[in-house]
Amino acid sequence: KLSLIAEYTNYQTNYTNNVLFYLNIYDVTASVNLSTAPDDMSVFVKNVTDYELFDPADYTFIYQASTEQWILDFSTSTNNLAAGSYNVEVSIQLNDYRANYSDAYVSDVYTFDIIAPETDIQKTGDATTVYLYHDAVFTFKYVDTNHSIDLVTSTYSGSASVANVNVVINEALGIYTVTVTNNNPSASSFDIYIDISLSNYEAVTSYLLGSLSVLTIETSLTDVSVPTEVYVGYVTSIVVYFEDTTHSEAINQIGGDGLFVTVTSNATILISGISWEFLSDGEYNVSFINNDYTMPGINVTITIGRTRYDSASMFFEIQIISIDTDSQLVDSADQDITIYFGDGTIVEVLYWDDILGDNITSPDIFIAGNITVTFGYGFVDNITTITINPIFELGTFYLNITIIEPGYAPQMIQIIVTTEERVTDIYINAGNVNNTEYASEIVDVSFDFKDLTGGNVSIDSALVGALFALDNSSLEINDYFNSITNTTFGAYYIVSFEADPSVAVGTVYILEITFSRYGYQTQTIIIRITYHPAQDYDIVIEIEGDLRQLETIEFIVLIDNITFEAMAMGADAYIHIQPTFTGETVRITYTFTYANGTEITYWEDVDLSINPLGGYLATLEVEIPWHVRNISYYVSYAPSGSNQYVVLAKSTLEEETVADNPTFISLLSYLFKEYTLYMIIAIVAIAVIIIAIIVIQLAIVRPRKQKKKEGKRKYLDKISKVLTSVLSLRKVIVVHIESGLPVYEWDLGGEITVDSTLVTGFLQAVAGMGSEISGGQTGAVKKIDYGQFVVSSASKDCITAYLFSTSEISIDVETGIANFVEWFEKRFKTVLHEWGGITDDFTKNSRQIIDTLCEELFIWTLHPLSINTVKEKDVPKLSTLGQRIFKFIKDYKEVTISVALEYFNKTPLEETLSTIFNMVDAKYLLRMTFR
Repeated sequence: KLSLIAEYTNYQTNYTNNVLFYLNIYDVTASVNLSTAPDDMSVFVKNVTDYELFDPADYTFIYQASTEQWILDFSTSTNNLAAGSYNVEVSIQLNDYRANYSDAYVSDVYTFDIIAPETDIQKTGDATTVYLYHDAVFTFKYVDTNHSIDLVTSTYSGSASVANVNVVINEALGIYTVTVTNNNPSASSFDIYIDISLSNYEAVTSYLLGSLSVLTIETSLTDVSVPTEVYVGYVTSIVVYFEDTTHSEAINQIGGDGLFVTVTSNATILISGISWEFLSDGEYNVSFINNDYTMPGINVTITIGRTRYDSASMFFEIQIISIDTDSQLVDSADQDITIYFGDGTIVEVLYWDDILGDNITSPDIFIAGNITVTFGYGFVDNITTITINPIFELGTFYLNITIIEPGYAPQMIQIIVTTEERVTDIYINAGNVNNTEYASEIVDVSFDFKDLTGGNVSIDSALVGALFALDNSSLEINDYFNSITNTTFGAYYIVSFEADPSVAVGTVYILEITFSRYGYQTQTIIIRITYHPAQDYDIVIEIEGDLRQLETIEFIVLIDNITFEAMAMGADAYIHIQPTFTGETVRITYTFTYANGTEITYWEDVDLSINPLGGYLATLEVEIPWHVRNISYYVSYAPSGSNQYVVLAKSTLEEETVADNPTFISLLSYLFKEYTLYMIIAIVAIAVIIIAIIVIQLAIVRPRKQKKKEGKRKYLDKISKVLTSVLSLRKVIVVHIESGLPVYEWDLGGEITVDSTLVTGFLQAVAGMGSEISGGQTGAVKKIDYGQFVVSSASKDCITAYLFSTSEISIDVETGIANFVEWFEKRFKTVLHEWGGITDDFTKNSRQIIDTLCEELFIWTLHPLSINTVKEKDVPKLSTLGQRIFKFIKDYKEVTISVALEYFNKTPLEETLSTIFNMVDAKYLLRMTFR
């Protein structure tokens, strides 16, 4: 049996101490203390209050041999026990059968008390006053009074009795520093409180650390920037420095801090627009506007203050000066004005501040002179509008304008106004006269006396002169005024004339009408009235030229077979009246019908001229476009005023069928975009011209640079030969060497019909014969001159290409045919090595083959060029002519070289051609392809 005997049954400790229980485990049977632990002994420590076991890590249980006691070391701080009395049950269970102890346990309950050490605040530094936006500092210690130790690593906070006061606490080596920052401009005093605590120690809350009174800061103002002169109505700015003299530092603006700035001046000065702005580092910009222009100077006092700061003032005296001005008429030509009689006009005056250039608002205007005016003012642009009232006198007038605004220098402008007669004319509204077929008809001549500077003038007492006839026929003059149907002219006049029945056709009547009115030009008009019969005529249409696509035809229009009948009307002789068509035009209308059924109609007015063979003739040249199948056409004639006696007529509609297959020269002309044969010849002519004029970088002779040291003549001679060669090319035949059969051919002329098999067989035979004679290996013929044509050739492993031309080709074109042969063999290498006579592979790639021929043989020079949109951003780098050419081709989509030469005909041909070739070389312009 065992029993548990404790040395202490009650123990008192604080938060920082441990509880030690000294225990004897007593063997009752043997009457001895158990000095060693049995093999199987369990120790349990339990809180009797909630019967929860303590964590074994919170205590130790060891044997102390010196006292033959077991020590239970129990940590109160580890278990975070609050102050109070605790009952702890200690149980020991023995299960050691080898020691012959029974299976039992012994336990006992022990009591101990926990108390918290007392604490106190001991101030080591005190403060009683503070300035606004400045600090006050307190220091103190947090002391364990039970053990006389300084407590550190505490939890603390501070507060003030008013808002906008910051309290910051820091601890170092047991000393707590409290920094109080006053940001409350309205508080005159406040208290500081702290809270501080430490685990297992007495906490201190709402402790009054001290009370602070807020002191007023002394200040001063010094000037930084002060103007010596001020303009009336202008913003004046003064920069001052506002200093905290108590702390020798700048006073800066802080939002909502009650800072204020005032500006005062002597009583007679009107100050407005007062404003201020904080700049930086204590500097303030104070602005105001002086509105009093009666004083020579201005006295200003600036005061700056702020809550809890003394106010500081500074006095300034500034001279007032007038503002320089200038003025002008919006339209400077208005200074010397000429107007028509009865008209007025408007002049606009600008009067501005010559310092800033701003127009002056609503100035005072004073007028002197012999003209009446009215005023207007535009507030949008501050422009004064002076309306000069209508003047009903002829002469010269003046107007002196004086512009004044207080505080500004005055300005004066003089305007001279001259009035002149209104411009007039007489207009016949219904033509010179309505020609009639019968002498008994009434002729009405309607006319206006027109004011070209305004409305018409009606007949009144100012009308002078007379209307009279030079024969004995009857004459009636009527004045008509119709404001409803003739609002355009207002007033007009009609002379009704009825011919004497006894007068024959051909009689001429003359009326002289004169208009005069003060302030208006005098006008006189003579009207001739002639009676004659109407005339008939015929229109004959012919077409000159072949009705073939791309050919030019000529419409020939003949007005002939004019018939007339003179009417004697009782006269002794016939009167012959022959109309003239010189200066007249006929309208030729023609419609092209294309192969797909599309119809496009054109018309042109063509001048008539005298035909040496009789009658009047008009001609028009028209080129028949590609794919046109039919042409229909007619001609109409509308007589002018001088031929009113001719009856309107038009010819019968006619149609013609167009033949197919244009000639080679027409097809070549078509490649030049419907320009004349001259343009085709021009290419060759250009090459000859530029030989003696200018060096051109040859983009046409392959894109490679020529050495500068080459002579101009040799270089330009190469251009001439290339262009001449291009125009002489007729046909290309590609021959398979092994079989001697043609694999591909292309006609450049459009009408070359030859048996390619026979031709190439002959050429191959000649090549073989030449090789046998020379003892060399069989090869292609280089060149054969047959008088009217030349055959040039180039060979590779599998093929020979023959180029037919009407004359010898240049070395560059020869190089081109050789390059083509090399390309052809590479492109169709597989087909050519195993060729069995089928040409499908070459036919379906015809467009690619033609493209390569056009490139290598320079045939692209005959095709339209287009722009390269990728290079458009680099166009400004070109010369002025290059930019113009680029824009021309861009606007017209595709343009041939010949069209460009025609369009830029005022520029030297060699310069235009050179620029185009360089642009092709640099990829600004793209050549036409057929792929």
